[in-house]
Amino acid sequence: MAILSPHTDQFGADLLALTGDSPRVYLMGRIVDYRRPAYSDALRWLRSELPKADIVPARTRWRANDDWLDGWPAFCPTVAAAAVVTVPDPDSGRHLIGLGVFDEIDDLSKLGRPVLWLCPSAGRIQPVTRFRVVPNAGRTWSDVGRLEPDDDAPPFHPRVVYGLAT
Repeated sequence: MAILSPHTDQFGADLLALTGDSPRVYLMGRIVDYRRPAYSDALRWLRSELPKADIVPARTRWRANDDWLDGWPAFCPTVAAAAVVTVPDPDSGRHLIGLGVFDEIDDLSKLGRPVLWLCPSAGRIQPVTRFRVVPNAGRTWSDVGRLEPDDDAPPFHPRVVYGLAT
């Protein structure tokens, strides 16, 4: 699994090479995870790694689903890079994402924007640069997809898999 250590010059240099010196970086996650410590930890991590970036957290950018539906199409092209934070599901251990996050990653990937996965592990944020987004046999809008490490994916450009959920 392609994991970078937190607080390394290499991560910042790699991302800045793709986005420029002061990028707008969007932090996404499931609405159900917005108030969990992992989301706040990921936000602090991004601000530490990219002090010149305009970090835009989804949890404060959007007031409700309707706000996101109306605003995302115009906001998406203004994002230079994104990070997605997940919290492992307590039953399956899978890193689930909702329909909105699935769409955000897909839209940003189609625009060629770099996307990073921030994965909490042992009290630390682990950045994962190579991953895939796959359908999940979820029961609700908040678990329709999941993230998985993928050493064959290009760094910062996740493979988005379409099709039947597994």
